[in-house]
Amino acid sequence: MFLMPPLINFRHQAVRDLAWVIASPSVLRAAGPDRVSDSWCRIAYLDRLPWLRYQDNHPGELEAWLAGEQSQLLGHYFEALIVFWLQQWPQVELLASRLTVEGEHKVLGEFDFLFHDRYRNATFHWECTIKFFLRKVEGHDGYAWVGPNPRDTLANKYHKVFDRQLKLAALPEAKRELHERGIAVPTAQAFFKGYLFYPASGDWQHPEPIPPDSSPQHLRGWWCYADALQQLPFVDDNSRWSSLKRLHWLSPASSQESAPGYTRAGLLHWLTDHFAASDKPVLLAELRPGSDGIWREANRGFVVPAHWPHPAPRG
Repeated sequence: MFLMPPLINFRHQAVRDLAWVIASPSVLRAAGPDRVSDSWCRIAYLDRLPWLRYQDNHPGELEAWLAGEQSQLLGHYFEALIVFWLQQWPQVELLASRLTVEGEHKVLGEFDFLFHDRYRNATFHWECTIKFFLRKVEGHDGYAWVGPNPRDTLANKYHKVFDRQLKLAALPEAKRELHERGIAVPTAQAFFKGYLFYPASGDWQHPEPIPPDSSPQHLRGWWCYADALQQLPFVDDNSRWSSLKRLHWLSPASSQESAPGYTRAGLLHWLTDHFAASDKPVLLAELRPGSDGIWREANRGFVVPAHWPHPAPRG
């Protein structure tokens, strides 16, 4: 069974995120060679653990690398962390990232990552995805998996990755591009990370059903509507609550402040004010204090506007 390593013990946010990128379980079940398995991620994390500890004590190089990206998009941040990891891992040789394949007058696709694994003596093409999906009842006995932005769905992303992106190397134009660069025919794999969120009114920690092709160890949280805040899973009156910035959606939240975020009453007040002025879902983390004085994430969940996943009604 895959056990999530104690990533929260990394003090530096970006290093904690880097460790999360490597170690966190996949959203998808390891059903074949076309996806990166949880067990491989665990092995990779253990191999890189001394390096990660060094980065936590000397984060300047990672900070400079991320500053050079100059993007506030979570997907770009996720990919930047992967590049930093693969470039500095002696086991692999990073051959290309974001390599576009062009046809006549148009772009046919892009290889997210191409690298040679020296240990396995094989070349890989990774399509990397970071996604967050909420389980929504659809019809009488069905479910849909929808992102905080409802234009994003698990079904659409799954088909895009497996029916198009992972098949890029089979195109004649892609074969030619790889041959000209001296890159062997790669094994295509999905590196699919993220969280699945279940209704806060149910047993979101041990939910049924889960997506049929999801990893049994996938990371999970809860969600509720802004007009049903009584469903928030308040467990400890001494907890504090934090609204996570988008670039802090990866690893578990942590704070060394004496009293971070909001109290329960303060959170409810803040959420009321937020949704009176905005339709943007918010991702919350409940923080609980440790014996070392550090507040650590106990659970996380989305609060969405009452009309989600439909557009806001026009006034």
